[in-house]
Amino acid sequence: MKIRYKSYCTIKELIQNSILFEEETANFYKKMKSYTDNEKTDDLLKFLIEQEYMHKNKLENITFAYDSHAMIQFPPEFEQAFPVDIGTSISFSVLLDTAIEIEVFSQKIYHEAGFQSMGEIKELFMSLAQYEKTHEQYLRELELF
Repeated sequence: MKIRYKSYCTIKELIQNSILFEEETANFYKKMKSYTDNEKTDDLLKFLIEQEYMHKNKLENITFAYDSHAMIQFPPEFEQAFPVDIGTSISFSVLLDTAIEIEVFSQKIYHEAGFQSMGEIKELFMSLAQYEKTHEQYLRELELF
């Protein structure tokens, strides 16, 4: 799945794309679980799946008012896709590298959106960026094993 982030988008468009991206990330982690029999890794992936669905839920159920038409500017237009076909024979280390890239990408998106926003929507984006940073750190710890 490709999720297109334009150079300019409204906060509403960003939220819609982010909901899709959080769900795709959770699905990626579900598939990634089948590539490990390590209990610690399995537990971490379960935790990350729960976290991604929690983020999706937060984005779907925003209860505060925000200017949905406010524009966010990103660097030149880009797409984020899941570059790994999980259906093929692939190593866990390649999946882990991809997972780290996904978390870094999410951090950048949420941080930039938060930087350009105000009020409660800013707080939401900044908190999501921090969650993604923590996810990246947890995944990097797996690299050590």
